[in-house]
Amino acid sequence: MPPNASMDSILKACVNGTKKAWKEYYEISGGEWLWTAPEYFITVKIFEELSKLNLLLELESKVGETIFNADIQYPGRYPRALKLNGRFDITLWWKNGYPRGVIEVKVMRNNSLNPIRNDLEEITEFLRLARNKDSKVQFGIITVYTDYYDEGGKANKVVERRLNNILEECKSVSRRNDFEIKWKDVIKKVENEESAYGIIACLLKV
Repeated sequence: MPPNASMDSILKACVNGTKKAWKEYYEISGGEWLWTAPEYFITVKIFEELSKLNLLLELESKVGETIFNADIQYPGRYPRALKLNGRFDITLWWKNGYPRGVIEVKVMRNNSLNPIRNDLEEITEFLRLARNKDSKVQFGIITVYTDYYDEGGKANKVVERRLNNILEECKSVSRRNDFEIKWKDVIKKVENEESAYGIIACLLKV
């Protein structure tokens, strides 16, 4: 059975997979930036990077089935944020067959945090359910890519501000729910494009 990779190595794989997605899409598309691609392209590249850690992985696992497999289901209505017919982008499994964690992937195309908040809310409710049931679920990760073009040289600052806003949102969630938090980020200036892109992966641990 595969070994259980560290959370730090999983975070690093999320960032590296997104960087790989940017590079490949830029080259294959003839210079298009990653925000023009579907989020699923990034998800697949993260999945490929995680596979190098010899993890048990699944794409697009149903939320309801993941709850069932984690043995954290209960009778009655679930929180609205947990869409049982929805899907987690990536699910990681323990070698004994229980879910270990989930990953959601987002492209931030403007300054709005609302799409990211929606995914964070779903991750939060899943982790709270897991904690209340004393399950083997360990963490949830949100990985976000964003970029910005500016001839005035402000691209780096805009991207840095967006990543900081995402991090503060994740920290706020961790404080309200008593989760531990880890994160990894990177900002890259692309000189010939007068643009910059940024990636942040935030891990919330039960």
